Amino acid sequence: MASLVAVIFGMSVLVDMAIASAPAVLPLETDGAATHLPNVLPPRVVERDSVQLKRSRLKCPQYKTTILSVGFTRAELPIMDAIIYRESRCLSYVVNRTLNKDKSHDYGLTQINGRSWCEPTRYYPKGYLQTLGILNECDDLLNPVINLEAAFALFTYSKGFGPWT
Repeated sequence: MASLVAVIFGMSVLVDMAIASAPAVLPLETDGAATHLPNVLPPRVVERDSVQLKRSRLKCPQYKTTILSVGFTRAELPIMDAIIYRESRCLSYVVNRTLNKDKSHDYGLTQINGRSWCEPTRYYPKGYLQTLGILNECDDLLNPVINLEAAFALFTYSKGFGPWT
């Protein structure tokens, strides 16, 4: 019974809408609402502000300035951003302790391998990155600035993104 009432009520609304007349034609100068728009809409965005409205295509935009400041070029920025996203999902505190067969650890944004780059070796008794003066111990790679400085040192040493491929 209730569904029958709902159907009848719905049809009465449709009948009323079909009988309703179209609004009067408005003059060409106004559409009836344009005079009220300044009271409702915010002021028009000026052209110089449009840069702020563009969406960044970077997955880790919070590190853009740091990536550029440590030495990477604007052309290398999207690649470095993709590496950071792939390696750590933009998290600076990530330490991989399980995936390496040699039981070594990978640190920070760019997942720099401790055994290869910051632990002592016979060629670098303090560690390669310590010898360069970038860090004191592997845990320093959890600092995003130090991690990206170290990444740039590895990038320079290997003449490209080889350590991450």
